[in-house]
Amino acid sequence: MNRLLAWCRVFVATWVVILAGLFFTLTASYNVRQLLEINFSKEFEWVAESRVRALQQELHRLFEGLRIYGPLIQIASSGGDVHYQTIRNGLDAHFPYLHRLYLLSFVSGSASLIQVPTVSDAPDSRLDAKSGNWLKHPDFGELFLKAARTGREVAGERIVLAEQKREHGFPVVIPIGQMSHVIDTGTDASGTVTGFVLAIVDIDKLVSSSLGLLEPRGIDVVIHDDSARAQEGNLEVYTSRLSSRRNVSSSLSASDAVVRQEHPFLQRVRVVEVADRSWKVFCIAIQEFRSAEAFRGGHWIVLIGGIVFTMLLATYVHRGKLTFLYRERMEREHLRNVHLASIGLISMSVAHEINNPNHAILMNASHLLDVWQDVIPVLDEYSRENGDFSLGKHSYRTWHAHPEKMIRRIVQNCERIRQIVVNLKSMGRCDQGNLNGLVEIPPLIDACQQILHDRIQRFTDHFQVSLENALPPVRGNAQLLEQVLLNLIVNALESLPDRSRKVIVAAVRDVESGQLRLDVIDEGSGILSEDLERIRDPFFTRKAQHGGTGLGLSISESIIRNHQGRMVIHSRHGVGTRVSVFLPFLVNLP
Repeated sequence: MNRLLAWCRVFVATWVVILAGLFFTLTASYNVRQLLEINFSKEFEWVAESRVRALQQELHRLFEGLRIYGPLIQIASSGGDVHYQTIRNGLDAHFPYLHRLYLLSFVSGSASLIQVPTVSDAPDSRLDAKSGNWLKHPDFGELFLKAARTGREVAGERIVLAEQKREHGFPVVIPIGQMSHVIDTGTDASGTVTGFVLAIVDIDKLVSSSLGLLEPRGIDVVIHDDSARAQEGNLEVYTSRLSSRRNVSSSLSASDAVVRQEHPFLQRVRVVEVADRSWKVFCIAIQEFRSAEAFRGGHWIVLIGGIVFTMLLATYVHRGKLTFLYRERMEREHLRNVHLASIGLISMSVAHEINNPNHAILMNASHLLDVWQDVIPVLDEYSRENGDFSLGKHSYRTWHAHPEKMIRRIVQNCERIRQIVVNLKSMGRCDQGNLNGLVEIPPLIDACQQILHDRIQRFTDHFQVSLENALPPVRGNAQLLEQVLLNLIVNALESLPDRSRKVIVAAVRDVESGQLRLDVIDEGSGILSEDLERIRDPFFTRKAQHGGTGLGLSISESIIRNHQGRMVIHSRHGVGTRVSVFLPFLVNLP
């Protein structure tokens, strides 16, 4: 049990390191990812704001330029083509996205529309100077009236510049002059202006001119006019120069879907005031968005590095724990070997001291047996002639055969003592003894029963022997196997709480293992679960106060291993114990 707990502690420590490492790794990776996402979002907002500011600045520059060039155009209208050429050069240099530019000037109470030469000199059929009342013009009349009423610049809805090229723009009307002419606007309000500048702006060129100078970062820009009618609201789709769709012509009809779809990346919306209208500018990050963050995949590095570090640390802890367990086991083995070596030295000394008196007893007992055998005929003749007589407080006729048996038993036990001495010397010399003899199990059990007769009578009334018929012999040392069986039976007897409990010694052929199985079963107090793993260890005993040394099972298991066998112990505390010894038996005898 302790060994199992030790192994559990090893694996628990390893799994604690793994789980803690994975937790901190995932937490760190998540935090790094969140920080990167926050920085990415902030960076995108900054880039998007730079696009919006660039567009706002370009629109502001356009309106400021038209306010400045308006009076100059009005003055140049009376100066001939030379003045127009100067203005054209200035307009082309500063505003290359001006598609058309017109001057509506009031001369002697009447209005005339003059086209100012720009990049495109072709006349526009929608603005014919002889087309009638310009205030009722279908495309720009409302713009002129609104500019006249408010006295401020006015922007219009999207118009088509070139149908074949799908070019679009928007008109801008800027009033010029101060109170030189009264315009009938058809309302109670009236405005006083000297003229108007009508500019038609190519929105594609305007956006490209304002955003083209910025570093490409992978942001598409969609411009939507919220003040326009629904079908005319989409003004421009500017595709980033990094986009893979750059060479695919995008139509304004598709821009509304682009704005309304759930974009997989970031999207920001800003409102830009253009004269009297409100434009929404959508900045959308595309797949190719180029971030300045050099550690974009940092969370993956943290995750992989953390997992690798966790595995290395877990391996180190696991190996360290195993090394500790192996070292502890080696220390126990070393301590056991030291104890066994000490026992070996002591046993050799004790064996030498025991052997001398035992030899004397054996020699005298043998001589006494010879003497008794010579005396028996004399005593028998005396009994026939003189009748029965007392011999050692017993009737000679009823007890005359017992002295010889007693003397023979003394001789047998002296031989046993001599063999024990030989075994002790062999253990001290690390000698296994002769293991090649043929050992019959039934006589072995019978001998053990005779030796322990008095002890059996003292501990139980139910000692049973169960033997299978025709048991084959085993190869080994009968004295050593007898020592094992004696130790197991003594342990079984001493575990009984009262005489009503029984001990069973059985020997059968085990079909599963193909070996001879010798069982010693008792109905004693059993073994505690925490002691089962330690009970085979040298010097482990719960009977130290009763003279137990803790060497019985350890030596017994060593003897069984030397006989190529094994010992299995099953026990339940309070129920009993079953010790099974498995030994290979001989099948074909010579």
